[in-house]
Amino acid sequence: MTEQDTSADNLVLLNAVLNARGVSISTARLHSLHARMQAEQSPENAAALQALIQRHFGPIIPCDVFARIKREDCGWSKYEARAYLEDFIQYFPRSYAISFPVEVWHERLIHCLLYLEQRLGVRFVWTKKDFTATAAAPPMPYRYSKDDLGGSDPNTDDQNTNLAVRPLYDLPKSKWWMQADRGCDKVPPPSGEFLELPAGKSFMTELANNRAFTSLSYGGSKTTEWQDGENRAFPWRGPGTPPGCLGDNPDKKGGELHTHSIETTGGTAWAISYETDLSKVSMDNLVVFSVRYYSPFFRETWYDVPADLPACPEEGCYCAWLWIPDGCGEPNMYMQNHRCKVTGSSSSKRLATPKAPVWCKDDPSKCVTGAKQMMAWHQAEGNNVDPPNGQTPTYNQRMGFMDGAQNDIFE
Repeated sequence: MTEQDTSADNLVLLNAVLNARGVSISTARLHSLHARMQAEQSPENAAALQALIQRHFGPIIPCDVFARIKREDCGWSKYEARAYLEDFIQYFPRSYAISFPVEVWHERLIHCLLYLEQRLGVRFVWTKKDFTATAAAPPMPYRYSKDDLGGSDPNTDDQNTNLAVRPLYDLPKSKWWMQADRGCDKVPPPSGEFLELPAGKSFMTELANNRAFTSLSYGGSKTTEWQDGENRAFPWRGPGTPPGCLGDNPDKKGGELHTHSIETTGGTAWAISYETDLSKVSMDNLVVFSVRYYSPFFRETWYDVPADLPACPEEGCYCAWLWIPDGCGEPNMYMQNHRCKVTGSSSSKRLATPKAPVWCKDDPSKCVTGAKQMMAWHQAEGNNVDPPNGQTPTYNQRMGFMDGAQNDIFE
């Protein structure tokens, strides 16, 4: 296959995934790798590809996992894959890894693994030689710990509310901070309800564009794998090559995700403050502790917790879910309130005072290291980031945030 035969869209996808995983690859090498991937997708090479993958598994994990690969979809029957891998993770947590050379990869397998990353809480780590998968145990996160879970009226439990989903844009800080513009700072969760953050492990939140599409409403009867309660095939992308925005598809669905596909989602984050008095929570003590690339996209989304995150006071900590979308709509941001507590921690470490992140996409030496603040952007006041013109500050490498637990946030 010549360079002219190579799909530019597929190359963009492959390069984005490699870069997000910290792999630097030359253009010539990228084209060579893509050509091999395309060749190995052909029907006559399917058996050889499967055999090659299985050889690299060895005794690490049963080879029949990859016998579930399907060319026409994500790669596996989603429900079979979920049941199989969840059983595996349950019995062998963090004990085994899947490893094989990058060269055997093709586009649909990459899509499938991005899907599994989000859906199952499995995390994938790229290296220059191998791809290793290890078990880790305006959509908004809906949990019983959330302020205004049932709406802004504390006397009414609205199972069909999207109050928290509305974006924050061009507001004074007194309005965007803690979603005060809609009264979310005045409606705490019921006493004793917390978002639990297991130190050194992972927790799952449900990201949805309405509470109705989560397990917290209608007995979960309206839930699917997606944030809007719809049923659709994966991959889900905008029209054209390269893809346009999801909302430009004929069905007009997905505009609230502000993205072209899972590969261009801006990334989401969680931040924590150990102040129990909400009036004392500030940018100077609210520290980003977990980031998830390739989100928001699926309803169930997993976040990793630093092992050294200390326990909260008895009254709990304040946590905020954060997102700045990357294009496909108004340049806004999201901040959502939760009462949280850290579980299983014996750490005595203290959070360092956070600093504002800076744009460092093209020069990692400029990235702020250590504890970082949440990002405030495109507000009437209180902004703390200033990206180049035409660029969006997102919770990923371009602003110095690595995927997963932020383990460098302590004194």
